[in-house]
Parts: sequence; structure tokens; C-alpha cells
Amino acid sequence: MLSQCPCSGNNGLNPFVLLAIVAGTWVLFNWIKTLMKSKGVSFMNKAMKIVIVVALIVVVSVVIAIKQKDKSSVSEPAVAASSNTNTATEGAIKNSENTPNTERSANLPRLVDLGAGKCIPCKMMAPILKELKSQYQGKLEVVFIDVWEKPDEAKKYGIKLIPTQIFYNASGKELYRHEGFFSKEDILGKWKEFGIKLEKGIQSDINDIISKQPQQMQQELNNNAFFVLEQEATRRILQHLAKESVTQSDKVKPNQEDPNILQQFFEKDVFKKIEVTDEELKTFYENNKDMCGGATLDQIGSSLKEYLIDQKKQQMADDYIHTLGKKISIQVSDSWVKKQAALAFDNPVDKARKSGKPSMVDFGASGCRPCDMMAPILETLRKKYEGKCNVIFIHVREQQILASRYGVQAIPLQVFFDKTGKEVFRHVGFFPQGEIEKKINELAVK
Repeated sequence: MLSQCPCSGNNGLNPFVLLAIVAGTWVLFNWIKTLMKSKGVSFMNKAMKIVIVVALIVVVSVVIAIKQKDKSSVSEPAVAASSNTNTATEGAIKNSENTPNTERSANLPRLVDLGAGKCIPCKMMAPILKELKSQYQGKLEVVFIDVWEKPDEAKKYGIKLIPTQIFYNASGKELYRHEGFFSKEDILGKWKEFGIKLEKGIQSDINDIISKQPQQMQQELNNNAFFVLEQEATRRILQHLAKESVTQSDKVKPNQEDPNILQQFFEKDVFKKIEVTDEELKTFYENNKDMCGGATLDQIGSSLKEYLIDQKKQQMADDYIHTLGKKISIQVSDSWVKKQAALAFDNPVDKARKSGKPSMVDFGASGCRPCDMMAPILETLRKKYEGKCNVIFIHVREQQILASRYGVQAIPLQVFFDKTGKEVFRHVGFFPQGEIEKKINELAVK
């Protein structure tokens, strides 16, 4: 039974209530006595004695019943008694075969915090538990049990005060228990004492990255944490390779965080001789005249050439990273992947790709002239191929992460997927309706 706090507001019998019951009984007793005397009746006759005894028995029975009922409930401990009490005694620490079934979901060290929602030191523990659960996901299992809602758990774990923190190793053996508020630093220090080194999980790094982004993007990033992980893992791997490459060639130890190191690495090791032929330049110009604002090829030829060179560099970089991904494996928790996949695929493009029908996705934005020219074409195609082909528009300024996931570098961009969801073709710039329909028909749309 947990010690009670007289001002906790739980179902226990408050001493003031008990005093009020006794006082009320005494007032009733004297009122009856006065009434009897006024009627000329001897107060202490036999019948009156019986009445008084029965009344007292009823009052006492009610008090005992309430107290008995309260024995089965778990009450909030006095804050003063629970805020810094350490009960790491030998009797409190049991072997794993004597500890309750902790329903462990993974072979990880486990911290079980038993408390209650309205207990002040328990409330102080809540943000600490949340941080530990987030920062050490996949490294430490953190569990909170509300013993007011589940009083049997208090008996099962043999606790006397709340909050109580119980430390288990990966095999389920209890190592230590502590009563009262326990700071995050003290908790981590205790794990260190037992030789269990905890390192922040990748989720903590992802949360840090997301928290530094603009507020309007954070929700979208949270729904695409796998994409954030992929980008961060790629960045770290490339930084490592770049550092080795530049160091070996220049015999200089550059700062690994130097923003120029990746550019040096790609220019030296990835980008081969890149050329744009006159034919490629002319073809691109003819296919994208509307993007050029009426300018002639002679007027914007050099700018278009730089743009095409950048496009080829981007493609080389993507190919290099794709090849690198096949050589390097990264282990990620299955449960984390399943959770993030459900969030990441909850968008119009991935839903269309899973529909079993061909799809054409147009990535663009309002205010972009060729994008605006595409709008009526998309509406016409959407009606014409309803039920046969998905025609979707994605506003890249409103869904920046989704656009990044699909490698959107310029808009408008049309991407075509077959009925299995595989990408088969993409086109940058304004695309006439007739050309789009040819591509849709190539996808076996009838």
C-alpha cells in the first residue's frame, strides 16, 4: 500500500471529514437528549440507550467500510516524502525470476516508471521520459505505468511510493530501483554505472534536423522522416569519402564540415568530362520555347548550356549515390520503417502509384507561366481519362519534400508511371496535350 498524502484529493478518508462525522454525531446526540428532557422523558431509559448504541455502530461501520475500500486503491505519495527518496536497498532489488512480467518488446535495457497523472513528482518525470524515449529509440525501452489506473501493477512491482523507477538489463533482470523524482542526468549516470552505454538514436538526430527547419515545413518533414534519414545518412557518408579523397590527394587534413569539401570531391572524383553539343542545345530550346519568354537561342544559348551542364552533373551525382547505396547497407529498426513508410506513402503521388492504374503527375506552381499553361490541359485529361489513368497536379511550393523525393529540379515536370507504379518517362517544361496523350496511350490505356 502506498503512503497517502492527506491533501491529495483521492478517495481516501480525509481526517477533516472524519472529524466532521464525529462532531455531527455528537450534536445529534445532544439534540436528542435535550428533546427527550423537554418531553419529560428520562434520557437514559433502556430504549434510548439502545437507539444511541445502534447510531454509533452505524457511524463506525460507515467509517470502517470507507477505509477498507481505500485499501485497494493507490494513493498519491506526499511530495516531500517522494521527491528525493532513494530505496536502492538489497531487499528492493529482485532477481529476474522474481520480477513481474514486464512485457518487453525488444532485447533492450528497460526503464519502467510507475507513477500517476496527478502526482506532482510524476508530472515532473513526464517530459524526461518523453525525451529518453525519443532520443534513445532503439537503444532503450522506456515504459510508463499509471498505477492509479492500474492498481494491480503497483502490487505486481512491489512499489511503496510513486514515482518509482525500475532499471532492467536487456535480459530482464532488475538492476536498481529509485523512489521519487529522478533527473535525466541521474538516470543516464545510473545506466553508465551498470556498464550500459547509451548513445542517442538516429531519431534524435532527425528530430534535431527537423526542429531547425521553418515551422511550415516541420509537419511535412515529420511525415517524411525516412527521407530526412536518407539525406542525412548520404551526407555523412559523402563527407567521410570526401575527407579521405581530398586528404589523400592534397596531403592536407581539411575540416570535415567544410561546405566546399563535397564540391571538391564531386568535381575531382565523380564529374567526368561534361559537354553539351549544339544539337542537344537546339533540341532543348525547341522543346521548351515557352520557358524562354520569347528569347532567341542566340540570346540565351550560353545560359541554357550552363543549365544543361548542371542537369548532367545532377544526374551523375544521383547515379553515383544510387550506386553507392547498393554497396553500403544501413540497418534501421523494422518497426520504425513500418511506421515511417505509412506516413511517407500517405500522399497523392504514392497513392496513385499503388492504384493499379497508369499515372501522370505534373509538378508545378501557380505563377509559373508554363505551369499555368498546363492547368487547362490537365483538367481536360483528368476528365477524359477518368477511371483509366490518374492525372495529378502537385504544387511544389506547398509540398516541397514530396517534390524533392521525386527529384524535381525544374518546373513544370511531368512524370509518367505504369500500372505497377514504375516510372517510365519524365519531361521538363510545357508539354502539349497531344504529346501527353501519346505517352498515356503507350502505357496501354484504353
